[in-house]
Amino acid sequence: MGEDFNRSTKQMIKVMMVIYGIIALALIIRFSYIATVHSITGHDLLTYSDHLEEEVLKADRGKIFDRNGSMLAINVEAYTLQAILDTSKDHYVKDKELTAKTLSGILACDEEELRKYLNKPYLQVEFAKCGRINLLQKLQIEETSLPGMIFTKRKERFYPNDRFASHTLGLVSIDELDEMSGILGIEQSMNDELDGVNGYKRFKRDSKGRPLPTDEYKIKEPIDGNNVYLTLDSTMQLFVEEALTKAYEDYGSKELIAVVADAKSGAIYAIGNRPTFNPNQRDIKGFYNNAFQLPYEPGSIMKPYVYAAAMEEGVYQGDHVYHTGRINVYGHTIHDWNWDKEANTGGWGPITLDVGLMKSSNVGIATILEDYLDLDIYLEYMKAFGFGRSTNMNLPNEKSGILPGVDQPFSILTSGFGQGMTSTPIQHIKAFSSFINDGNMVTPYIVSHVMTTKGNLVRQHEPTYTESPISKETANKMLDLLVEVVNNEEAVAGKYRLDSFTVAGKTGTAQIAEEGRYLEDEYYYSFIGTAPSNNPRLIVYVSARQVGENSPTSDMFKDIMEKSLIYLGDFEQNNVPIEVKGITIDDYTDHNVLLVEQELTSLGIDVLILGNGNRVVNQSIKKNGHVSIGGKLILLTEGNDYRMLDLTGWALRDVVSLANLLELDVNYTGHGIVYRQSIYPDTVFKEGDSLTVYLNDNNR
Repeated sequence: MGEDFNRSTKQMIKVMMVIYGIIALALIIRFSYIATVHSITGHDLLTYSDHLEEEVLKADRGKIFDRNGSMLAINVEAYTLQAILDTSKDHYVKDKELTAKTLSGILACDEEELRKYLNKPYLQVEFAKCGRINLLQKLQIEETSLPGMIFTKRKERFYPNDRFASHTLGLVSIDELDEMSGILGIEQSMNDELDGVNGYKRFKRDSKGRPLPTDEYKIKEPIDGNNVYLTLDSTMQLFVEEALTKAYEDYGSKELIAVVADAKSGAIYAIGNRPTFNPNQRDIKGFYNNAFQLPYEPGSIMKPYVYAAAMEEGVYQGDHVYHTGRINVYGHTIHDWNWDKEANTGGWGPITLDVGLMKSSNVGIATILEDYLDLDIYLEYMKAFGFGRSTNMNLPNEKSGILPGVDQPFSILTSGFGQGMTSTPIQHIKAFSSFINDGNMVTPYIVSHVMTTKGNLVRQHEPTYTESPISKETANKMLDLLVEVVNNEEAVAGKYRLDSFTVAGKTGTAQIAEEGRYLEDEYYYSFIGTAPSNNPRLIVYVSARQVGENSPTSDMFKDIMEKSLIYLGDFEQNNVPIEVKGITIDDYTDHNVLLVEQELTSLGIDVLILGNGNRVVNQSIKKNGHVSIGGKLILLTEGNDYRMLDLTGWALRDVVSLANLLELDVNYTGHGIVYRQSIYPDTVFKEGDSLTVYLNDNNR
């Protein structure tokens, strides 16, 4: 019986296995059918996918322009390099040693660092900063035919003029999601305006990866950042950069500062520092913009404010005679700057207070604050002139400087000649403006207006007159006295005179305090001046940190001021012929292009024509803009047959000017001048096309 039971059981098992096999086969056939036709009893299974995906749509960061519309900061295409390490893929890194060695010759990273990335236990790796590459590097890597290399397109911030107002424009950081954020200068202070809002695309996919047209498919378009227009003028900024570079190289200065401002509105036309950096190479060593972030003891440049306070209080007597050389006050001896300690002599004998300012006499300041003007009243005037507080000029981390306390009488007195207090050049621009604007101070500003990418005005800055520390009468007297400070035969600031314009201004020489003591034979030399004195157009501030007495400040001031006034068209004051080294451009719209070309070529301008029409419809430099002799001016005609120019030897700023004129999407790689271009010369192109230029310092 046991054998019959076992036999019966085995037969039943076989039957059940056959049944299960038939069921399994039926299920396989059914699932295969469903997978093929994506349908059950007429219902499309694709519509039942519940996998919702979201794709980020990147917003572009806004651009930064100067007051004439020249681009100062833009976005260009770049790439992120990645390596596939997954050996199950057809395209992966097969030889890590060879890959690291080859890439080290292209990327700004050494072989060992690249090897560490390639040996990580991941299926795919990025190379952090090493993997942020430009188009030229991408092409070089592709030419090596290294397997496993992939490239992801991204945006990079680009500054067309390289070392150009670098601390003012600033820098951006780029995070792992390729999001830009300002970390310095305008990029930082205007980050909220420049930063766009990313959009997204939400959708479901079918089994083949195709987006499904369901109700949940949704697109939110990105909102690009706003464009910021500065008061900076690229031509005047170039004058500043050239003057700073020359002084830095010729004099070996440790630090240099130059600021150019509109005397009536406070608009900052140019601002520069040395040392500086190239924001495209990020070779920055010092993050401070010394024009407003590094307060220092200003020296004798403070003396006009003592005189102005005494005049405003009605106690100043310009013809009062006092004895120069030295004076004892509050238990201390104050010497004039020309006092010889070994010979125990100095000064200029008995002189008037007016002449004292021309001589920059410390004893004259002490005399006013001892005999005529109460110290507590003078301290209030320093505050009224804006010292000890920031100017709020739209740049980040502006410093306020320090003033002596009311319980420090000797420090209040020495602050009259710039010791025992600190200030910034921007504060001096603001305070000095009161002598020009009938006693009213104008607040320096650098952001002109903000616009959307569609051209809608977001906000416009208007000049702001904040306080009136002195009356119109006092301001006029001070301006007249400051003219004498530079131009009188008694004055010690004669080297700041200009042949073509009358300058009003004041020098400063300040000792440098470090670790509780003053350095020997190292000084801050400075000068602030305005011209033409009968109708001031500009205020220029220059300073140099220098070892010894040979300072570049007079060369800097004269070069910047005269070139800037000529550029602005000021020729009227001294009736002296001026050699104009550039041409002011007119509006040539609707003019015959050949006649315009003939006229401008005769003036030494390199005229380039785009289009096949007879009339000018647009030009690369707008009316009242400035072009140097030998510089380029591009004329656009009404014809639409645009053929690309030969850009070989062009500077990048000229390429950007062309791209701006035609709304081209411009990209670059390298540094220097153009040696190759993606749209070949004489090739037809249209507005909105993409142009890539390749730059090289050696013009290969």
